[in-house]
Amino acid sequence: MSGIKKDNFVECCFCDLNLKRNEAVLLQVFPKIDCDEAQNLFTHKKCLRERIKKMVPLHPDLSE
Repeated sequence: MSGIKKDNFVECCFCDLNLKRNEAVLLQVFPKIDCDEAQNLFTHKKCLRERIKKMVPLHPDLSE
């Protein structure tokens, strides 16, 4: 992966593998519904789809 800085990669929160930051799905987790602070998590589209129930609608960009 020459030419790509290490900073351009993130780790998937589900499979623990690296992926390019610009290809990652960003998940924002709020500890409480009325909390202003969030934690950012990154995942592969495929990892997210595998873990979300099929009946939950996802954004069209997250489909296969």
